[in-house]
Amino acid sequence: MAMSVPAPDITASPGVQNLTLSRGGRVLVRDLTLTLAPGEALVLTGPNGTGKTTLLRALAGLVRPDAGIITAPPLAYLGHGDALKPAETVREAMRFAARLHGRDTHEGALAAMGLSKLVFRACGQLSAGQKRRLAIARLTLDAKARLWLMDEPAAPLDHDGKALLATLVADFRARGGMVIAATHADLGWSDVRMLEMGA
Repeated sequence: MAMSVPAPDITASPGVQNLTLSRGGRVLVRDLTLTLAPGEALVLTGPNGTGKTTLLRALAGLVRPDAGIITAPPLAYLGHGDALKPAETVREAMRFAARLHGRDTHEGALAAMGLSKLVFRACGQLSAGQKRRLAIARLTLDAKARLWLMDEPAAPLDHDGKALLATLVADFRARGGMVIAATHADLGWSDVRMLEMGA
């Protein structure tokens, strides 16, 4: 008989209780319990295939857990892909995201990631790092999000891009926002909790 998994609770701080996740018949996460308080950041590390992305996707409601309870406040999710239309300009992509989230403007988000001079460039003509900057800028437009889930957010970023990302995250946390990020690289964020997956 299939186990009934409670629906996510969107009223409290994020966390999981006795969470078990599997993929392809292999258990990646077993009986994991953790919580995150306002302003906290949790960085997931560990080798490939240990469940970092699966855990983020479960928190985002994209993967059904085998067992356990997920507590998820309003969130914004940055996955591996940047989900940009090649023929769309940077401005068009941001305008669409701004309308989606009921925002009147997107210029501040572009400036925060150093993209103000690229507004008329087609997304298909951006470098990998520029696409990632744009995806991060778009993420910040969701004013209702209390939690950012970020999968390898800095992988293609140069030094300046990583610094801009660190500033965005610090500002978000200072306002009580929470972040869970999976990474193989040193993000350079201060005062973070670490969880090594597969340990």
